[in-house]
Amino acid sequence: MIIFRGKISSGLGKHSELIIPGKQHLDNSPNDWPDHFASGSLNVQIMEYPSILQSRRKQLKALDRGIVPPSITIPQHEILNNSLRRKFFKPRRGIGQAWRATLYAHSRSMNVWIFRRIGSHMHDCIELISDKRIRENLNIRDQDEVHVVLHS
Repeated sequence: MIIFRGKISSGLGKHSELIIPGKQHLDNSPNDWPDHFASGSLNVQIMEYPSILQSRRKQLKALDRGIVPPSITIPQHEILNNSLRRKFFKPRRGIGQAWRATLYAHSRSMNVWIFRRIGSHMHDCIELISDKRIRENLNIRDQDEVHVVLHS
């Protein structure tokens, strides 16, 4: 089981500009991929990494290298307003990856997706997305401690 322990933190507000395609716009989407996503994301500042990532250099960057295969990958050009562009020496930069996950907070839980773009500068924070407003659904605030279980 891959479990992140962290606390809710305010984001930079840039994820609300991204438009992640829903099920009807992707050929390879899993059955449970939403038709659309709520704007923005929920940021979880990592306090404790899962054991599979604790000994890895650049911890979250290991996800970019496929240590845990994503449930879905989304081509860079299909994520609208994606500022991460591929480069000659970084041809995968900007590709979106998502993993099924469950967020646990205040004795409640919610199915979410961990979303990460290859080459992201988010080194100690994971972004959670859903078709519902996560904060409101679980009644969580900045600094609340949470657990995120990544389902591989």
